[in-house]
Amino acid sequence: MLTYNLTAYRSYNEEAHRQLTTAKVFDPQDLVDKMAREIEELLKTKVKAVEKLVKAAENARKDHEYRKNLQLEYVNNKKVISQEDMEMMGLNSSSVFDIYYMINLTQDTLFNDVQINPNYSTIHVPTNVYDQGWELGVLIAGGIWYTVAPVILNGIQWSKKLDPIFKQNRKETSDLRWQYYCSADGFLRIYPGVKWPKNNVEESVDMYDCRVRSWYIKAASSPKNMVILVDTSGSMKGRRRIITVKTIQKLLETLSDDDHFNIITYSDKPRYLDNCFSGTLMQANIQNKQRAVKLFKKLEMKDTGELNLALEEAFKLFKSEKKKGQEQCNKAIMVITDGPSETYKEIFETHNWPNKTVRLFSFLVGREVKENRYAKWMACANKGYYTHISTLADVQESVQYYLRVLSRPMGMAHREGGLSRTPKWTPVYTDYTTEVTQNLREGVGLVISVSMPVFDTSNSSATGGRLLGVMGTDIPIQEITNLVPKGKLGANAYTFMYTHHGYVLFHPNMKPMYHKIKGSTSAEKEFRPFFNTIDITEMEYAVDHEELHEFRQKLLSASNRGKIKLKVKVPYDRSVPYDRMVGSNYSSFI
Repeated sequence: MLTYNLTAYRSYNEEAHRQLTTAKVFDPQDLVDKMAREIEELLKTKVKAVEKLVKAAENARKDHEYRKNLQLEYVNNKKVISQEDMEMMGLNSSSVFDIYYMINLTQDTLFNDVQINPNYSTIHVPTNVYDQGWELGVLIAGGIWYTVAPVILNGIQWSKKLDPIFKQNRKETSDLRWQYYCSADGFLRIYPGVKWPKNNVEESVDMYDCRVRSWYIKAASSPKNMVILVDTSGSMKGRRRIITVKTIQKLLETLSDDDHFNIITYSDKPRYLDNCFSGTLMQANIQNKQRAVKLFKKLEMKDTGELNLALEEAFKLFKSEKKKGQEQCNKAIMVITDGPSETYKEIFETHNWPNKTVRLFSFLVGREVKENRYAKWMACANKGYYTHISTLADVQESVQYYLRVLSRPMGMAHREGGLSRTPKWTPVYTDYTTEVTQNLREGVGLVISVSMPVFDTSNSSATGGRLLGVMGTDIPIQEITNLVPKGKLGANAYTFMYTHHGYVLFHPNMKPMYHKIKGSTSAEKEFRPFFNTIDITEMEYAVDHEELHEFRQKLLSASNRGKIKLKVKVPYDRSVPYDRMVGSNYSSFI
């Protein structure tokens, strides 16, 4: 009796019984709106952190005095080694410091126990960019831009001033993950400091380049329509063909889901590479880009190259897109050839001058090039640039420069105060550590990123308005789903989130990984191809497919909160077949 009274068993039992037997009516729309507000507030804190970093970066670059003969030591995170690594390899401090950098690394639960150093950031330089003595010259619209070792070192030097802001952001927003700055010249500054993850494949070369990550591509320029004209004449065989394939791949890597493209090959006459998209542009999603490369690899190089007919077709394509109301901010023609035979001035006078709304970029491929005057002239006369790609090693850097040209008007407008910066959001993807380990338990897991461009805000006529790089941070999907009040949803109810393209960010039916061997019960899995571009229609088990597509259209065309009905199939449990159920989807927009 004493225990009964002391523990208040009776009052506790009565209260529990009352709560279990009392029905409460709630409005699902209110619940969805509350979740949307909380997610929006979460995302705003990340945007604020990036904005502070962008401002600090632009001020640091403006105050920096460029030094051509700069000598600089920095922590290259591909050469970071821990005390544990030294013990494993049997190394001593005297022999290791000539090659590696030893820094204190501690596991951090915020990064899923990845070892970090919160005291400073570290630097990653792509394998194809030599940070101490590499040099590349590119002619752009009559001027010369050089990406050389001093540019890399000076960029690393002035971006050191970001470290105090990184730390301040981490202090003010305790759940902030990776913060990073990717330079247009190729280096990545990432905070907290980290040892760069190695690919699981033995002796594999580190191919990471921050400039081809989705968060960089989205922020580096405005949405664009691109037509790639590829010379497939007989002179493009052999080594030139190999360089051409690589150039197409790298060009397509610079396109995001907000961009559209097509490839027209030309020899005796122009031909659309993909017959399914003749006379139109396709969205630059992963599937379309990969299919385009596969189709091109099957082509035979033959006959002579008639670029004039291909140029006419490209301008015709842009005009048809304009009539359909699908014109983008940037329009570009990329010409990949071993040398045009003339300037084609009459075509440009007819279709592109005097406004020059379409930029032309020419890529001259092959080591032995007899004539480059016409390729240079076409690029300079149409607000683009010309570059000579003599080897495979030149491709990556040569392709990157066109982004600087396209971003320049955006940078100039921002410098003059006529353009506000809009944060760019990625679809869901994997943290790099998660990606190379193919393990969701390693690294931060599934994330989205927010990024913003960083411009040269100086008054220099040569560099003012130029894209310096892109700043960003990651938001784990788990951090967003933690805001879902699962206990209040009710039976068979679930939440999901999608992008403005209809790609799923999270959904209970979304399974990003699968067993390598079908039917295998082992723990060995890998990520599904295209898991980050899964459409909402692939996640809902609808009774009527036509109704499902109407449902998608309503979701993407809506601009506010709303209620949309859809008949779906819902399982009672894992072993019982599906049953039909009329469901109402409540939506709210962030």
